[in-house]
Amino acid sequence: MTDTARALGLPYSTVWHWCIDRPDRSVRGTALRCFRCLPDDNAQPDLGSYAYLLGLYLGDGHLVVSAKVPVLSIACTETYPRLIDLCEQAMLAVLANRVQRVHKEGRGYVAVQSYGKHWPCLLPQHGPGPKHLRPIVLAD
Repeated sequence: MTDTARALGLPYSTVWHWCIDRPDRSVRGTALRCFRCLPDDNAQPDLGSYAYLLGLYLGDGHLVVSAKVPVLSIACTETYPRLIDLCEQAMLAVLANRVQRVHKEGRGYVAVQSYGKHWPCLLPQHGPGPKHLRPIVLAD
């Protein structure tokens, strides 16, 4: 892997992740916590936190899916600091390994953000166009 990283001009850790994240290898990272991709009868998801997070996402959130890792961002007003804490706790309970808070100076809100490959799995409502025009379909 070291030779490949040098030849491509990439960090070793990037090439290492490419090799271990192949579908035919063991599941790693956020895939271990994605209850849609890796159903496990022993590890039930926190449905309360998921429902709360889904409501926050549908209200003031957005999911940016680019060539890199998807990022879930939810705008929370600074007026209610407990809302920011609860949003962060819900992200950590559902999928996130880490959450960051980005203060938007002069705008009165904090963007609570988390990067994770499996956010699109857990938020199938994601798509182009306004959220209120997208179909919301319940799934098992």
